[in-house]
Amino acid sequence: MGSLRNSDLILIAQCFPFLEHLDLSFPKDTDNSTFPSDVSVKALSLALPMLHSVDLSRNFFINDASILNLCKNYNFLEQVTIFECHFITQHGIASTIKERPCLRSFRVSNFRHQGETLVLQGCCNYSYVGVLCLLSTCQSLEHLDLQNAEFLCDQRVEELCEYLGNLVSVNVGGCRMLTDLALFALVRGCPLLNEIRMGGTDVGKRRVDEDLMNSVVNCQVKSLYLGNNSLLRGESVEMFASVCPSLEVLDLSSCCGIYLKVLMKF
Repeated sequence: MGSLRNSDLILIAQCFPFLEHLDLSFPKDTDNSTFPSDVSVKALSLALPMLHSVDLSRNFFINDASILNLCKNYNFLEQVTIFECHFITQHGIASTIKERPCLRSFRVSNFRHQGETLVLQGCCNYSYVGVLCLLSTCQSLEHLDLQNAEFLCDQRVEELCEYLGNLVSVNVGGCRMLTDLALFALVRGCPLLNEIRMGGTDVGKRRVDEDLMNSVVNCQVKSLYLGNNSLLRGESVEMFASVCPSLEVLDLSSCCGIYLKVLMKF
């Protein structure tokens, strides 16, 4: 596509009011003096009520406000693609999912050059299905923060791991339904994982079969945060340490079932 201006967006809205699919990706003209404004993007979103999918990749005018307006005003929106839009932030991603949790596809990359990161800590009204759809289309994710996600259980963590082959750090602290099985699923399913935060969960409640644990070793895990898990016992800690032999940081703060003789082994 060539250049894209405010007048182009207005013309599109006037000529195709029942448009369902809109692709304005990768314009050739990079003179930002011609870029459409947030006002014109909002006007476009109000003028195309039937839009189902939109691709705005490498349109440098797109920012958090732009993408949020799209999700607010397109009641039938199912697919959003915004590759190489450098003014999209983690907050914008989280707000988009919160505003439209029923999105079937949300593809985003390279926002603010921060790597592939998804932080939903403190957000509400987003669903497991929404997260699953997002991860299935963005499998290069390196950092994932789902702290206090009430819908997460062991089985769902195992399902998410299918799309987390590049994951480096994960925070699922405060997810009260997660047990030893979720921790094992992360260690087994995410070979590049360096840091795991599972404080305030239910780790220690369900022990993983010892033969199954002995079949897995992840030497990439360096930091394991398991504080505030009242059911955690020494046997489980020793088993986790054997599966993650390269541990440098092991946080067991406020774990009332862990005694000094266990800590002396590390």
